[in-house]
Amino acid sequence: MEHKIDRISELPEPVLEHILSFIPLKKKNLQLSTFPIPEFDHIFSEFNPFRVEKLGNISNNEKKQTIRRKKDDFRYFVERVLQSRYRRRLSINKFKLMMILDHESDCALVDSWIGYAIERNVKEIYLEIVSLFESVLTAKSITELNLVAIKLDSFYSEVNLSSLRKLSLYAVRVEDHQFIQTLLTGCPVVEEISLEVCLGLKSIRVSGLPKLMALKLTDKHDLERVEVQASTTLQSLHIHNHKPCMQMNLAPCENLKKLVLCAPTTTDKWLHEVLLKHPLIE
Repeated sequence: MEHKIDRISELPEPVLEHILSFIPLKKKNLQLSTFPIPEFDHIFSEFNPFRVEKLGNISNNEKKQTIRRKKDDFRYFVERVLQSRYRRRLSINKFKLMMILDHESDCALVDSWIGYAIERNVKEIYLEIVSLFESVLTAKSITELNLVAIKLDSFYSEVNLSSLRKLSLYAVRVEDHQFIQTLLTGCPVVEEISLEVCLGLKSIRVSGLPKLMALKLTDKHDLERVEVQASTTLQSLHIHNHKPCMQMNLAPCENLKKLVLCAPTTTDKWLHEVLLKHPLIE
């Protein structure tokens, strides 16, 4: 009988990580303990307790038991994968978690999971978990941070994301707009910023980011004031705002190539001057 040789597992870890990053976790026929990019999706996975089509015509008590079991299964699944990786001292490049936090015990668990990822020098974090954990804001290894539908409070004591290159906030709820300023200040080498539909964000000032290359701001309701003091590194600017509040100084943006504006304060004269002063706009 001819024996099949596993050539893939012998590949260098960076190559293997790049290949596996294109495949969802649930479709991989691999040992979970060796998978380099843990992705835990409680909302759309088989562990989702609210997928009623799988529950069928059963009693309310049975449904409650099924929901509880699915939640416990998901927690056990994440714990098993992370503990196995911890024992093997395997690194993590990207950590993705989508989960509904129902109890304080869930918060403690998630905090430990994130702590493990940071301890393994995680580079990219994607969180859709309602609440943000302070440990994420001081993780110096993170180069990409994506936060979705998370509540941003003002009590975070420190932001120090010294390696962050890409920041994306989508549908987050902002309790104190000053926290966004604190967050931006704590990302001194950030190159890409995307703030989309940040609920509660009344004003924002983007300045003092010497390596910023791309900025995207979109809002439908809350934003009343936008001030952009862009740097010479900025190449792409996208602003979509529904209120007449925008103040921009694009004079330093010598390398601006892409400009997308949807704002009621934009006039023909202003746009004509921008195009004259920025001949690289494509």
